[in-house]
Amino acid sequence: MNVVFDNIVFSLQRAGGISVVWRELLQRALTDARLDLNVIEYPADNLQRNELNIPQNLVIHPAMRFMERYREPQFQPQKTCIFHSSYFRVLRNSMVKNVTTIHDLTYHYYRYGLPKAVHLAQEKFALQHSKAVICVSEATKQDLMRFYPFLKEDSIRVVYNGVSPLYNSCISSNISKFEAGGYLLYVGTRDTDYKNFGVAVEVARMTHLPLVLAGPPLLSVESRLLDDLLGCGNWENFSRVGTHQLHLLYGNAFALLYPSAYEGFGLPVVEAQACGCVPIIQNSSSLPEVAGEGAVIVEAEANLQKLAYSMADCVNALRNGTVDKSLLVAAGLVNCQRFSWDKSYERIIKLYQELTNNA
Repeated sequence: MNVVFDNIVFSLQRAGGISVVWRELLQRALTDARLDLNVIEYPADNLQRNELNIPQNLVIHPAMRFMERYREPQFQPQKTCIFHSSYFRVLRNSMVKNVTTIHDLTYHYYRYGLPKAVHLAQEKFALQHSKAVICVSEATKQDLMRFYPFLKEDSIRVVYNGVSPLYNSCISSNISKFEAGGYLLYVGTRDTDYKNFGVAVEVARMTHLPLVLAGPPLLSVESRLLDDLLGCGNWENFSRVGTHQLHLLYGNAFALLYPSAYEGFGLPVVEAQACGCVPIIQNSSSLPEVAGEGAVIVEAEANLQKLAYSMADCVNALRNGTVDKSLLVAAGLVNCQRFSWDKSYERIIKLYQELTNNA
């Protein structure tokens, strides 16, 4: 099969969930003898891209133009191929069958003004010109069909994200300054309202447990906020962490605080479960679908103060034994086995084969 991957996402973010998903796909494709593979690349400083070794004879280097992310790639295939972009780009060519992945629909719910209008225009255009669409959860598929009723359901495939097997290995050390099992963990970005980072800080304040962050570097205003609310010595930040560091942070945390109101999948939830860490989440979007029975799930709450109180109550219930933490850990270890990057990859390859055979 002739497949062209568009690695544009690596030039759009330095780290992030989509980059992880794309790295896992490429990692397997590069050693797959079934594929005649090429990749389109642009200059990038991306944590996940740096972990890949892509032979230069497979790489196509178009010029990076103004607003490249919104433009059709400068590439004309010489033979029939599958074109799969990491972020809403398609090739308008009769020899190409485009595949688009939908990781979430956050722009529909949480963005406004010109950025929303531009993104949704690109998203709709990509969907209109795609032979197949991949959604990372059933919840995301339902959202997609609600916003784009013109899509045929049989063109949409649900392909769950996976969990790196590295998360299943023994916890060998603790990289936090806080003792193992003695801190709360927050993983992800903090600059979007629906992530509810402030709720995690408030839960740490109310439960008097240290808070460890794994995500982008802190802004000075965020550092001051953490000092004011938690105290100078009661928080710690790890920036641009790799899989090994995340493994140690999950494995030594008392619990993962994941107060997000919306996720297309929620990768940190199953990563935490694989490390024996209990996630505390809202009953919202894909999160209960992905978490199964291995998490503490609170009712979705728009009032952030009430949400913080609910999550703090959950932390205290885990501490005093009202909720049996060991049962949740065991359930999480079982649940996360549903998610495998190898399984995800094979489902995508099966889709490519179907598209190729239906030429």
